[in-house]
Amino acid sequence: GNLVVPDRSCISSACVSHHTYDFAISGTAKEIARVDDPNATFDGKARETVSLALGAGELKGNLVSERVCLGEEDNLCAQTSFIAATDESAEPFVYLPYDGVLGLGMPGASL
Repeated sequence: GNLVVPDRSCISSACVSHHTYDFAISGTAKEIARVDDPNATFDGKARETVSLALGAGELKGNLVSERVCLGEEDNLCAQTSFIAATDESAEPFVYLPYDGVLGLGMPGASL
């Protein structure tokens, strides 16, 4: 996916200044264990994390699969993988007015 949102566990200044994602309150979320296999769910033991340079900033996080909706209608929802950021650099994220980043990039560049 090409979606990044700050995770509830993130305590960096960039995260705490925005709304965060809380895996625990979702009924459709799955934690993903490996970057190369979105079907490999986290078993509580071993999990890969993602480090990503995004513009002038950097972030680290976990992969999650979740039902994401871009509106109220059911046809605007899809199960998608994204990064729940557990750490974000202050610049540029603390200055951005939005909570996450949704990019419509090329499939080869997505995680």
